Amino acid sequence: MKNQAPKPLDQMSPAARWEWFERQQRILVKAVADGKTIKLGGDSLAAYVYMMQLNELKQCEAITMHHNAVVTMACAAIEDPEVAQDWLLEALDQADCAEWQMYESAQEFFNRNRLAWPESQEDHRKNVAQNKIVAREDSEKFAVWYEENVMSKLRGEQADASE
Repeated sequence: MKNQAPKPLDQMSPAARWEWFERQQRILVKAVADGKTIKLGGDSLAAYVYMMQLNELKQCEAITMHHNAVVTMACAAIEDPEVAQDWLLEALDQADCAEWQMYESAQEFFNRNRLAWPESQEDHRKNVAQNKIVAREDSEKFAVWYEENVMSKLRGEQADASE
């Protein structure tokens, strides 16, 4: 896949490109359902294929992330409890997930952060959008929690060490 996006995508933002691609997919699905044919011109076809390849790459990346998370958790299960925690913390670090530290209940964290099983791509998009809201809320709370629970302890330890 070449790096430069083909026309008509080259002047679009990444978000606009995905909107365009999803719109094209809806048009194609409707045409198939209605028994109609659609003709894509050279630039449109090149742009659609480009976005299909990006979409496939996104799927590959998601599968890789999931696979590596499972491998990391398996490594944690294989190791002794002390090393298992290191493996799990490494997986959380790789996922850029620090907010878990402020939760006292694993069940609460699970309920807030898990993705519901989708029945369709639209369900999945809604689930991800809802999860982004939770992540933003937790990120905002985490900044305060971190200051109160981590930084204050570190400052206290530094003051004790200097005495």
